[in-house]
Amino acid sequence: ISRFNTNTNRNESKSAEKRLLNLVSKIKHHNQLYYEKCEPSILDVDYDRLVREKNTIVETYPELRGKGEIGIGFSGIDINDMKGSIGYSKFSHEIPMLSLDNSFTIEGVRSYSKTVMSMWQQLHPSPNTASIPPLVLPANLLPIFTLEPKIDGVSLALRYDAESGVLVSAGTRGNGLIGEDVSHNLPYIRYIPSILPLSQPGYGNYNLTTTANPNSTTAIPNLSLATKPERIIEVRGEVFISTSDFNELNRQRKHRSMGVNIAHGTCSNNGTNSATFSTARNAAAGGLRILPNSNDAIADIQERRLQFRAYQLLWMWKHGGENEEKVEDMKELMDNTTASQVTILNQLVQFGFNVPSPFYMVASGGGE
Repeated sequence: ISRFNTNTNRNESKSAEKRLLNLVSKIKHHNQLYYEKCEPSILDVDYDRLVREKNTIVETYPELRGKGEIGIGFSGIDINDMKGSIGYSKFSHEIPMLSLDNSFTIEGVRSYSKTVMSMWQQLHPSPNTASIPPLVLPANLLPIFTLEPKIDGVSLALRYDAESGVLVSAGTRGNGLIGEDVSHNLPYIRYIPSILPLSQPGYGNYNLTTTANPNSTTAIPNLSLATKPERIIEVRGEVFISTSDFNELNRQRKHRSMGVNIAHGTCSNNGTNSATFSTARNAAAGGLRILPNSNDAIADIQERRLQFRAYQLLWMWKHGGENEEKVEDMKELMDNTTASQVTILNQLVQFGFNVPSPFYMVASGGGE
């Protein structure tokens, strides 16, 4: 019986190892499509299922842990292997630009809530609450959750000179540490202010009714002449295509593939830019990777009607060598009120950005 059990365990381990290697190969492949080529071929829920299965195998068979490693960096893509699109350079993230975690069950949400409140209790110790379980903290000590719509687009980091408020550069997420510099595409993305109103009266007085002009074209300064500022305000958000714009984009491209010019009601032999897109995210990602060096290229980008929604503020400044960065939050800039995500969103609106809306403040209680 002992020999039988040993053989069975060995066979199960080999089978698990074979499946693990297959999963690692698939995950690496999809990471490359998502992070490097911006062309995901599976849904997020299917990708997450692969990752969860891999993690389960590693937890069940600890001896296989070394073979379950995805690779270097947050996406598993080695920084040295990151290749920018033709005409684009690398964009370094001093603060890693991470993807969002997710959950598809109420149990997962409860577990996340419990983790957050445990962390909250550690960050806000009190003699009266130190021994209270995190799920039964008094109401006045519970963290407030901000619920925002999840936009399925392409993450983008915008960098502004903190002294003048002028927009100086922009980059994609890439593998979380290195992305692509897409500064030249900024004039063709709606709702991106070219200058932040840092010195205007009313700065810091939040007004959630403020929205960007949907018909305005961003007037981007000559970024090739811009110097690298010592103090930077970084705004992070998502570039995306709305559902209505995406449907119209595919309608135009489908008719163009049949030689029909919808705008003018005439036939045309021009078959370029006619392939339809499977998802709006792929179309948005592709638009960011088009180098606007010709009228046709610019027209292709503009046709996608890319727009930006902001959701995060970062503050950083140089304090030493050329590549040395010191990263801080926005406390100095916003009167030490940055603990609240709602404050961040309000400030972004005051800066002239559109933010994910509607968003809600929800008090946590009992883990719900």
